[in-house]
Amino acid sequence: MVKIKQVTFAILDFVFKNKYHAAIFLGILLIAISLMFFKNLMILIFILIGAFSLIHTLITRNYIGFELCILLTIITAMKFGPVTGAIVGATSITLGLIIGRSIDAGIVFSILGFIIIAVAASFFNFSQIVFVGMMLTIVYDILLGIFYYFSGSNPFTILIFSVTHILLNFFVFTYLSPFFINLVI
Repeated sequence: MVKIKQVTFAILDFVFKNKYHAAIFLGILLIAISLMFFKNLMILIFILIGAFSLIHTLITRNYIGFELCILLTIITAMKFGPVTGAIVGATSITLGLIIGRSIDAGIVFSILGFIIIAVAASFFNFSQIVFVGMMLTIVYDILLGIFYYFSGSNPFTILIFSVTHILLNFFVFTYLSPFFINLVI
């Protein structure tokens, strides 16, 4: 019994002493939970597409606001409900930030933002996706912008990210959303 306790504490110490280990652990845990409860391959695919849509941040370092996480969160929330949408959003953004090596204290606000997005989107249907997507993108950008501004980030960088994020999401919601909606209908 003592040996099991020592091994357990050693594992927990390894996972939570390093923020990257903790983030990877959280991502794996969220994927496992989503697979256990929802067993829908499309949800896993959406998580992976959302996460890998942030791979460009290895080069762009978050100056360009392109991602598919918000789109996929909204579609999932509209189709499967707010809990599933929140899991897709929180997991895809967390994994995406890990992949892009962009994880920082803002991850908490990103996850909170994706929970808000999923809950709000669940009240709408696919015919309203462009409007809902743009409004929730703006809310998300305001939430994160305030956090990063008060954390000492450069206001110009925040502005560039927000402007490109809103413009690119308009394109994503206008032109790519029909493709992803057809995958879940």
